[in-house]
Amino acid sequence: MRSTAVMILILTACGCGTTATICKKNGSVVEATIVRSDQSNIYLANGRTVARAEISEIDHPGDVLAVAGVIMSAVGLGVGMVGVIILNGPCEELCGLRDLVGGSMSGSGALLLAAGVYSAIWGWITFRDSSSAAEAPEEISGPMIAPIVMADGENTYYGIGMSWSW
Repeated sequence: MRSTAVMILILTACGCGTTATICKKNGSVVEATIVRSDQSNIYLANGRTVARAEISEIDHPGDVLAVAGVIMSAVGLGVGMVGVIILNGPCEELCGLRDLVGGSMSGSGALLLAAGVYSAIWGWITFRDSSSAAEAPEEISGPMIAPIVMADGENTYYGIGMSWSW
């Protein structure tokens, strides 16, 4: 049980940073957190800007941790279920070890399951935030129509606002 707790602590602590690896076409690599982007640039947390035309690939953080978390959750669920089966099943051949083994496996399984779910969620959120910050916003062109509500304290006026961009 103690070794399982230590393993989970190490996996969670070493799990995942929030920096993306940006590979440029000239072969250089930039490690930084992506803050936002526009049609032509990606803006990083360290104040640097990287032009999209210079980028060959972006490795976003969190994807490996999310997959490892799902696997760890599945293993934890399996170990916990085996522990419950040993505790509640007709395992007479285990004699006095039944309570010790079953309880230990159930506890280890629950710990693995909890750490796996935590890791999967953390990895997914980190990946989602980085990849969505790197996506270029779509340019909106054409007509845009929106309802307008104006109030002057006594009366309320309703209307439609329209604009056009190209």
